[in-house]
Amino acid sequence: MATLAGCSQTSNGPKNATASTATAATSAAKTTAKPTPKPTHVKPPPLHRAALPTDCTLLLTHGTVNRALGKAVTGKTIYIKGVAEARIGRTGRVTCRYGVKGKSIPIEAGISGYRTASQASTRVRVTVAAERDAGARVSTATIGGQPATILLGKNGSLLVYRDSNRTVAVTLDRGVGGTKAATVLKTLAAAVSANLP
Repeated sequence: MATLAGCSQTSNGPKNATASTATAATSAAKTTAKPTPKPTHVKPPPLHRAALPTDCTLLLTHGTVNRALGKAVTGKTIYIKGVAEARIGRTGRVTCRYGVKGKSIPIEAGISGYRTASQASTRVRVTVAAERDAGARVSTATIGGQPATILLGKNGSLLVYRDSNRTVAVTLDRGVGGTKAATVLKTLAAAVSANLP
């Protein structure tokens, strides 16, 4: 009961007026005080990591490769995990090689992730320009709703395109696919696109 009486006394009488005056003075000081300037350095948003496959069968199955080439492909399948390259904005890379025998790499599918879609587009343009400068014949296609470039060269053929902040490149070694190399590339690239994580 003594505690309740104490609480009751502090809420009445002259002390209450003093508390109200102090509160009003504090409020006035807050409204006249200059606002604290906001920092000019804004922390950038976290980088979006492009999803990359963890196994080559998640990109192309042996059945898909065999159907695209019209024959059974033998040899090893090799998965290579690349590293990030900050200079070009690359966050990671995966390369899958199919039908590998010694130094022969008949088919290769490579996927690279970048911080932005713009950086991915730049890498596609760089690749296309390099192949064109090396004498490759250039044509276009649409893969997974994305514009793609086909480059048929003397030492092999390549199809490359951008998917969001990733680039996809499918390569055929010299002579693989013969006169139907462009068709083979489109078939394989469409399968990769459908299987992208």
